[in-house]
Amino acid sequence: MDAAWTSTVRLPWLIDEAVSEWQICRCRHPHAATAYSSLAYLKRFPIDKLKIDMAFVREVTSNPDDAAIVLAIINMAHSMKLETIAEGVEKEAQLAYLRRHGCDEMQGYYFSRPLPEDEFEQMLREGKYLAAPVDEAKVGQQTLLIVDDDAFMLDVLTDFLAQDGYRILTAQTAAEGFDLLARHRVQVILCDQCMPLMSGTEFMERVKNLAPDTFRIMLSAYADLTPIMAAINHGAIDRFYTKPWKGAVLRENIREGFRMHGQLYGALVAADPA
Repeated sequence: MDAAWTSTVRLPWLIDEAVSEWQICRCRHPHAATAYSSLAYLKRFPIDKLKIDMAFVREVTSNPDDAAIVLAIINMAHSMKLETIAEGVEKEAQLAYLRRHGCDEMQGYYFSRPLPEDEFEQMLREGKYLAAPVDEAKVGQQTLLIVDDDAFMLDVLTDFLAQDGYRILTAQTAAEGFDLLARHRVQVILCDQCMPLMSGTEFMERVKNLAPDTFRIMLSAYADLTPIMAAINHGAIDRFYTKPWKGAVLRENIREGFRMHGQLYGALVAADPA
């Protein structure tokens, strides 16, 4: 796996010339299938690799539908003993998400933009490669993600919960939260309801599908509880507290979240808060 990500990365403008026509089958939107390729090719031709179109990769870390399609392609390809190539990878979060879910190779601007011939030759001579992201499964530390647009509240919660030895990640927007979830293995999420651009409940609804193994806690001073109750009924929120929250109760429920995650997926440890 690591070798594939460090030594077989391909540049966008070389891929079609470097690989023969039937070695790669692009998975595109169903409406474009007849114009470009079809899944029937998987049976008709000796295909070795399946390319995941950039249309699905672009929002794979934040759009549950795109993520579901990408994971389905990866699983289907591997079940048929095919390798997968993700097209249009431009961000570290996309790379981390795809690698964590078993994608074999990538191409895109995150590695390099198209280069003139002389610069490309120089890159080959220098042996440029893309280092694989750190495998956080080996780190084994309990990780808490806090999402709140209020910087002061983020600082208060971080200082208060740091005493329990968690690794704490913070985000002020839902977009930052999605990015952190893609790049890090998070077990418990603490999120505020009232945020700009995307509410906490919508964020949690997406996270339920993007990272279903997380334990999700909502904080809110918002008077209308209708969307929160709906999210609870959908299974997007595991615990809900109104502001101001009671510190001892919040701490215990976060501990409970890590305990439940450990029972289901294997226990992690909290670091020494000192």
